[in-house]
Amino acid sequence: MIQQGRKLADLVLVESKSDGEELPCGCRLERSLGPRGPEVRFTFCAAHRLATPKVADPRWRGLADEAVRQIVEECDEFTTDEVWTRVNLTGVSGGDPRGMGAVMDAAMTAGLIARTAKTVKSTRPECHGRPVRVWRSLARSK
Repeated sequence: MIQQGRKLADLVLVESKSDGEELPCGCRLERSLGPRGPEVRFTFCAAHRLATPKVADPRWRGLADEAVRQIVEECDEFTTDEVWTRVNLTGVSGGDPRGMGAVMDAAMTAGLIARTAKTVKSTRPECHGRPVRVWRSLARSK
């Protein structure tokens, strides 16, 4: 059984034995047994997908996309630390850290970059030295 509150954030998932429950709005909860055990998948209806808050200011997103395009022309490999540095130099704020994933996914989809298996410690103080992925430029390897 799924109970719906006033906001999407108020959704409460309650233990259920049925497979494929739907909220009145059209959002859907699907339970299945995957290769690693039980899996739960929540699919948002069109209205809730559109109501999801934007992660990044559009100006920030444009600057981040442009920074990636510049970096892939200059470097064989890089991390998002370099992208953050270039965007921050512009003085435009509004970049939520979650937005960088979308920037990198878009660049990968566009064929500009590829994932590598390598990671390095982040140089950004707010990351506390956590590992960040190293990306490979496909523009320079052509």
